[in-house]
This record gives sequence, C-alpha cells and structure tokens, in this order.
Amino acid sequence: TMSSLSQRAASILSSSQLSTTGSESSLLGGPSSKHHRNFSEEEVNSILNNPKYLDIKNEKTKLERIKQMARVLHKVNQTSNPPWATENPDLPMTLINKKLLLSENPEMSIYACSAVVDVLRIVAPDHPYSDKQLQLVFTAFFQQFSLFSSVGGDLLTQLYQLLENITTVKLFSIMVDALPELTATYVDTIYNVVGDKGEFHRQVEKHFADNLVLLFEEVEEINSDSLRRVP
Repeated sequence: TMSSLSQRAASILSSSQLSTTGSESSLLGGPSSKHHRNFSEEEVNSILNNPKYLDIKNEKTKLERIKQMARVLHKVNQTSNPPWATENPDLPMTLINKKLLLSENPEMSIYACSAVVDVLRIVAPDHPYSDKQLQLVFTAFFQQFSLFSSVGGDLLTQLYQLLENITTVKLFSIMVDALPELTATYVDTIYNVVGDKGEFHRQVEKHFADNLVLLFEEVEEINSDSLRRVP
C-alpha cells in the first residue's frame, strides 16, 4: 500500500544522521555573485542562439561554455516561446549528449544536467525529448546524485541547485509517465546515497524525500531492492 511504502521511505531517509551543525548557508548560499549576475540580451543571444556554441573540441573551453549556458538558462522564465526557438530550435537536442551528461568530469556533467533541467522547466508542461532521450537524462540525474558524498565548494552548491530544481519542477512526474520502470532505480539510488553517508544535509534529504513522496503518490508498485531491505 501507499502507506506502507511511505513508512519504508521514512525508514530509509532516517537511517542516516542528519547534519544539524553549522549554517545551512554553507550549502545553500549559492554560487558567487558573478554566477548570479544578469545577462545582457546580446550575451543571451550569443549563447542560446548559436548552434555551434558547444561544438568545440577543447574540453576546458567546452566546460566554461556549458557553465555559461546553464547560468543563462537558469535566468530564463517559463514560456511557450523560449529565446532559442527561432534561431536555434535544436538547442535542447545539443544537450542530449552522453559526453556532456555522463562526462567523467563531474563539473561537466552537473552543469549539463542543470542546463537540461532548466530547458524542461522553461518549456513545461511540454517537453522536447523522446522516451529514449529521457532515459539518458534521468540516468544522468541518478549519476549526479551519487556525487553528493564526493564533491564540495561551488560544485556542491551547483549539485544542490540541480536537485532543488528537479524537485521544484517535479521532473520525476515525467519519469513516472514516460519511464515508470526507472522508479525502482531512483529509489535504490536514494537509498545508496543517503544510507551510505554518515552525515547528510537536512535540505538535501528533504528534497530526496519530497521526490519519493511524489513517486509513491503516482506509482502503484515499486519493485525496489532497497525498499525490500528496509524493515
């Protein structure tokens, strides 16, 4: 039943020790002010309306560009007519790239995933991706969540923002509708991330829990090894 599943989820999430010391601003304070600055129309156009913007071999330059794209997209409001629609309609597709989303460089993958989340937020409730493309997107999200125990500083802040955006936009509703078979993978990912970490930030756990609640409300049965392991 939904009730028993919720109780099991609570057991998973309470299995770690919540970090209650220190200020939450250490994680939630956000990137430095230069990352939150407003972009001019010229800057937005040069980034979002350039089909070749990410078509570059130099990895360092590509990383800086995906960071800039993610920051610009985060500033764009939800709309049915996004700024790239006319001159660069394939922008959402340029982000569906394993070398970006599943990069061995955690900075590259986190910022690429952040850019995809904001694309989905901007064009919601519609989305431009096929089920196969969404499978890559959610697989990449799961991979990012495993980084919470290994990254710090600005990268941890960006990772938290990624999780916060996913939760706020309720992107896992898309997964439930298009790829319900991934729900067990997500639950197991949460168990592995939260259960294996001695200290875990309260706000991170809250977002994971909110996403679990959303899944349990929309999915009748989740065949998860993690849920079966919890008394």
